[in-house]
Amino acid sequence: MGDVYYNLNRSNAVSTNQINSAESVEVKLKNQIQNIGTTFRWSKSKFDFNTNIYYERSNNKFENDLEHKSTMRNKGLLYNSSLIVRGLKSRLNNTFTFGKVIIYPTLSQKNPTNVTLSDNYSSIGNPDLKNQSVFNFNWSSNYQLKNADNLNLGFSTSLNRNKIIENLSVLKNDTTISGVDFIKGIRLLSYANSKNTNSPNSNLVLTYVKNNLFIPNLNLQNGLSYSISATDRYINDKSFSDKSTTYSANINTFYYREGFSANILYNLSLNHNSFISAEENQLSSTFRTLSQSISTTAKLNYFALFNLEISNNYNVINSSGISFENNRTDVTLSQKYFKGKLEASLNIFDLFNQMRQNKILKNDFLIRRESRSNLIGRYFLLNITYKFQNLKS
Repeated sequence: MGDVYYNLNRSNAVSTNQINSAESVEVKLKNQIQNIGTTFRWSKSKFDFNTNIYYERSNNKFENDLEHKSTMRNKGLLYNSSLIVRGLKSRLNNTFTFGKVIIYPTLSQKNPTNVTLSDNYSSIGNPDLKNQSVFNFNWSSNYQLKNADNLNLGFSTSLNRNKIIENLSVLKNDTTISGVDFIKGIRLLSYANSKNTNSPNSNLVLTYVKNNLFIPNLNLQNGLSYSISATDRYINDKSFSDKSTTYSANINTFYYREGFSANILYNLSLNHNSFISAEENQLSSTFRTLSQSISTTAKLNYFALFNLEISNNYNVINSSGISFENNRTDVTLSQKYFKGKLEASLNIFDLFNQMRQNKILKNDFLIRRESRSNLIGRYFLLNITYKFQNLKS
């Protein structure tokens, strides 16, 4: 069985940038993408095969008031396919998926007049960026035990061509770019296409689901995962690759019955990052971050009068001398009326007023710090939604 289809997508992005006190620049990025392709499905007792092969043609036009114009045209044969192989009386399923997609540069990445200034660095776009091609491969295996428990193992990886990466530099002299004056020593961020095609991002996941633990409807899910990624970047016109490795484990317990459900999730992860300094290319630093989080959710339908949902998220970060914690509880009351057409919900965010500041870690050019953002704390939000028409397939 198969189908033939045609799609046309158009998008326009426009921004106006004040590059000095007297001049503003209007920038336009127009994208047009055309797809024509076919889908094919083939199924047997032990095999299922699906593929989507399509020809894509894109036209990206960039222009601004400074008479800077560029047009990028791209065409190619893309695909997305999957193969399912069944065995052991259909209790074992292996799924293979592979495909190719294209990532187009954003307006901020291409716009040379979009100069962003911050206390750490300044950034500017690159109008000569090429499109990025991504090749994805995934494999997953699911085995259903005789007691209805499940064991899953999965692996995924991706390769890139013309990967859009950061281009970092420290200015050696005073200079002017797009009407903005930069002094010597400023860190400047732009974007470029990597020449390295061997920078895979890979992930390995193992999960086990135990059904009806001790009592009916109480399920337990355990998971282990390992991931490794490489972030290519140019530093002062030299190519470098930062490495990141993450080990994580989680335990998820959930209970459900008619009108009530509860969930408790605990997650532990260890992240190992190696960075190259923008100021000294031979200087490498390693950061290790240990993260723990506990999230709980409970839902209750009280005699069809309302639905109650309570959620809490608590996490602790310890990373090479920096440590902090965040804690927040949210509550939602909701109900549907008139056969589901009208829904009213009352959301209470940060019920106990604990999140007056949101704390995160930032790594910018190896200037590593704890960032705090002031929040409004507890607030209420009332939503009323009415559905005028039911969609029928």
